[in-house]
Amino acid sequence: MAEPALRNILGPALRIETHDSGVYATWGDPHLGLVLVDGKLARIDVSGGRWRTVGGARVGSLESEIRDIFKKRIESRSHSFDPRGRVLLVPSKLYALAFETDGDIVTALRAGLLTAV
Repeated sequence: MAEPALRNILGPALRIETHDSGVYATWGDPHLGLVLVDGKLARIDVSGGRWRTVGGARVGSLESEIRDIFKKRIESRSHSFDPRGRVLLVPSKLYALAFETDGDIVTALRAGLLTAV
């Protein structure tokens, strides 16, 4: 979805900021962030709140719950910032979910294009 369409849907509360790491957008919910790449929505970041996947995974879920929900589709990777943590990646052909953990509990999740997650 392109930036004008996002503005049309989300209205005047949409705030877009440019950082060294890219273009980041927020609107009203402090637990959600939108990442734009080349002016199009590429990823949604979730840091808490009521947001969850269709299967019920959310920030605060146990790592074992994520493994139960997604079974063999998970790829486990080292966390770049937390030596005890992991990133549990659930990739598909074009899209992915990524669950950041502290080693036990999901601390953040990202969803979007595989290249942006």
